[in-house]
Amino acid sequence: MSIIKVNDLNFKLIINSEQIQAKVREIALHLERKLFQNSDIITLVIMDGAFIFAADLFRCINIEMQPKFIKIKSYLGETQSTEILIDHINIEIFKNKTIIIIEDIIDSGNSMFELVTKLKAASVKEIYLVAMIIKSSQIRSEINVDLFGYNIGPEFIIGYGMDYQGCGRGLQGIYQKMI
Repeated sequence: MSIIKVNDLNFKLIINSEQIQAKVREIALHLERKLFQNSDIITLVIMDGAFIFAADLFRCINIEMQPKFIKIKSYLGETQSTEILIDHINIEIFKNKTIIIIEDIIDSGNSMFELVTKLKAASVKEIYLVAMIIKSSQIRSEINVDLFGYNIGPEFIIGYGMDYQGCGRGLQGIYQKMI
């Protein structure tokens, strides 16, 4: 078992980099099958966490997509906040477009619910929500996650874009906080 220390917490490896990359290829293949005839695809990458997942997906997908980046903040340290902060985006650029939202992790779903609601108000053609990790037992909002890599429990995780107090984002695997 691989154990690391990040700041004041210990974490154990739960998903290694080979498993992650296999899942990325699988998700990319599903997206290609769904979207192969679509044009006007915009990918909306949720920063900071999803940038690694998005970069890996872009390298695996053979479809032309326009990446856009947005920040949504709902965490303070390892605790999820009730306040959702979404960067200002010009919602008009999404009108009549196919939107692929790329997220690292979906916990409660509140952030994605807010974002999807705004996008639907802009008359988008269709929305696909893609995440590397979901915590289905924690999801409280009515959202549809079209594709995801792994469904895990409520434990706090870092790595592969996800951080703890700004650290651990560059880890190639996904690590769970040890109790």
